[in-house]
Amino acid sequence: MKTIKKFIERDTLDFREVTPKFLNFIEKDMLDKGKSITTVSMYLRCLRKIFNDYIEKEESARKYYPFGAKKYQIPNWKNFKRALSIEEIKKIFEYQPEENSKEHYAQDIFVFLYLSNGLNVSDLLQLKYKNIDNDKLYFLREKTKSTKKIDPKIIEIVFNDKTKEIIERWGNENTEPENYIFPQFEGIDDEAKKRRIKKQTLKTINKYLKQIGEKLDLSLKLTTQVARHSFATILMRSGAPLKLISDSMGHSSPKTTENYLGSFGDDVKKTDKKQHKIES
Repeated sequence: MKTIKKFIERDTLDFREVTPKFLNFIEKDMLDKGKSITTVSMYLRCLRKIFNDYIEKEESARKYYPFGAKKYQIPNWKNFKRALSIEEIKKIFEYQPEENSKEHYAQDIFVFLYLSNGLNVSDLLQLKYKNIDNDKLYFLREKTKSTKKIDPKIIEIVFNDKTKEIIERWGNENTEPENYIFPQFEGIDDEAKKRRIKKQTLKTINKYLKQIGEKLDLSLKLTTQVARHSFATILMRSGAPLKLISDSMGHSSPKTTENYLGSFGDDVKKTDKKQHKIES
């Protein structure tokens, strides 16, 4: 929104103004100002989502739809390496921070995310004790909740001793079903405030993960997102089918999962695509 407002220098934009020509101008302007193709792609996919949501409410807007073949196509971006090796993941698991320190919290959250199917922080903070049933965690991703799919994909995570230990150490003391497992959102109904809390929580965790990564001399900057990419990558390297990884991560399509596998060699990805076609 801020990017577009800077471009048009006013506060309102009619859907009919969002034409292929307009989008090409936005893309060029962003690139000229030093934004990467990745950023352009992410921002304009958000705009496309807003347009799609509007069409669901107002079908007549479909004739103005500016995206797609022979219209405006959002630029593709090639994912960069955001996955660690199994040896580096082991280093993080074995790292010994000061007990109950911020580094300790950051390490535990990273481990929890990795062991929980590459969970992300947005979904982590929304988890409630009612989502737990017999040592398993069942939930819908926040992204899925905002869609109108008839059969949304429920993610199942099996707890182990380590994830239980992390909940015991950092979880909510009150384990009533409606209470959050991790207490940052407890007692807060305002969504804007939740977004601010999530942003600050993520910032703090990533700050201390970066410190841990530098101490361990890891091959890339350590963030919570690395847990998700590493989960997918290591599963793939162990021979797991693409569909299994996709289902575990709650993706609507195996194509989405491929974006998490940017650090693979092309030969590995091509082999798995053939395998996926056969399985399908």
